[in-house]
Amino acid sequence: MLKHPIAALALLLVFSCAAHGVENTPKKKHVPLEEFTTVTIDMVPDLGTRLVFPFVLDETVKEGVIPFTMHITNPVFNADRQPGRNVIVLTAPPPSGGGDMSGLLGDLFISVAGYNITARLRTVKDWRQQYDDIVFDLTEADRQRLVDDEVARRMKTIDTEYAQKHAALNKEAERMALAKVGYLATQKPRASRVREKANQVLPNGDKISLYVDSVLGYGRFSVIPFDLYADTVGAVKITDARLFGQGARDAPEQEIPVSFNVKRRIESGDRVTGAVAIDDPDIMDMYSLKLVVLTDKGQVDLTW
Repeated sequence: MLKHPIAALALLLVFSCAAHGVENTPKKKHVPLEEFTTVTIDMVPDLGTRLVFPFVLDETVKEGVIPFTMHITNPVFNADRQPGRNVIVLTAPPPSGGGDMSGLLGDLFISVAGYNITARLRTVKDWRQQYDDIVFDLTEADRQRLVDDEVARRMKTIDTEYAQKHAALNKEAERMALAKVGYLATQKPRASRVREKANQVLPNGDKISLYVDSVLGYGRFSVIPFDLYADTVGAVKITDARLFGQGARDAPEQEIPVSFNVKRRIESGDRVTGAVAIDDPDIMDMYSLKLVVLTDKGQVDLTW
């Protein structure tokens, strides 16, 4: 026979739980997450409840997204959240002096990712009312919407960063171009006479003439001014200019990268002046050069 009534009561409780298949183990409950979600959370003071969300709880302000906010009305209840995580741990620590804490109430308000959650917090004695994990679930449609929204925000961020980098590169290119202009302005050009002209007669009888007088060398940079004359029925549109060169008599012809500047439209009977600029120190010593000007009516080649 047991001599201690309390021990006998505890043993009887264990046998009773075993008989009814009840085990004092952690339990989990799933709650569908909606725009406005309500849930009651019963908590035993010695235990705790973890809220699990299907996304990270982020306080960073993002366009079109409500940042994470949380408020508890009763300081008896505590909430612990680590940055970059998707969980909140709720507790109701018992006072150091002990005593009955059951029946205490509080409200927990959470706003995140467009969802508003109101949880009624309640302290209880019976551990069977306690859920250790409350998992908020999204429908597949809502989950896909969140993924799509995040992808859209990320793409917008990438586009903005690209635009900023592109603008910075343009400024750097302008700075380098100005530096080259300054360099050219301080140099005395080395001129190589050409004085060559080429005529391109089109099938309809129109004629386009290309004339180069000289090649001007400024150290590593060179400029080839040219004149283009249109003896045509209508206007001519210039689409591109290319330069080819041979370093020696038997060397293969290779295209040389250039930048060109010219008025893109020539009226019938007009003459325009343009130029190609080359960043190549060997241009002045090439065995031969060929300038090709392309138009919407055909191309004209000039070799010297």
